Amino acid sequence: MRSSYRRKAPANADDLIGGIDLQDIVALNLSSAVQLSVDISAHVVSCLGLSALNTMAMVFNAIDQANIIDVITANSLKKQ
Repeated sequence: MRSSYRRKAPANADDLIGGIDLQDIVALNLSSAVQLSVDISAHVVSCLGLSALNTMAMVFNAIDQANIIDVITANSLKKQ
């Protein structure tokens, strides 16, 4: 974990529940992580020569079917 994240990380769940700014930071970082995983996956799909896919779920299914990630990971990512 980057040191800047450690400094902002709440010490416990109660601090997170009570800290609206911390919740915003966590939500933004999670959103960024999901978007990065979609972008990387879409790039992989393109490198595989597949046509553009319309949804995040379709992208994750495609890289699952190409045996790049397993079905459990694909399903997990689709839920995000």
